[in-house]
Amino acid sequence: MNAKITLYSNKDLIKKIKKYAKAKNTSVSAIVNEFFKSLLEKNENSPIDSLAGIFKDKQVNKNTLLQALNSNFNDFEESVIYSSVYLNNIDYLVRRDKKGYKNSKVKILSLTEAVARIKALKKGI
Repeated sequence: MNAKITLYSNKDLIKKIKKYAKAKNTSVSAIVNEFFKSLLEKNENSPIDSLAGIFKDKQVNKNTLLQALNSNFNDFEESVIYSSVYLNNIDYLVRRDKKGYKNSKVKILSLTEAVARIKALKKGI
């Protein structure tokens, strides 16, 4: 049986988590429920283990989340994306804004650069 709970939090944080949940095709309630479950489990799984379970993308796992938490990114979602790309040895990451990636170990491409590379590859095929 489900019950309602009211949580109070920072308005900006609420706005960000709602946007994040929508982008991940899940709900804030699902994220909070997974977090609460992780706190109550007797096998002492960390909240990171529980959060990793809500991602539908198999490239996001506990190691990805731990690396993301320890990164220098201001935006957690960007940090998760970058960590997933880096840990899975993906060569390129396409981003609208390349400013936050100055020390990147992965080659960051703008959309224009990515399209140009794809066109060049097609010509070579």
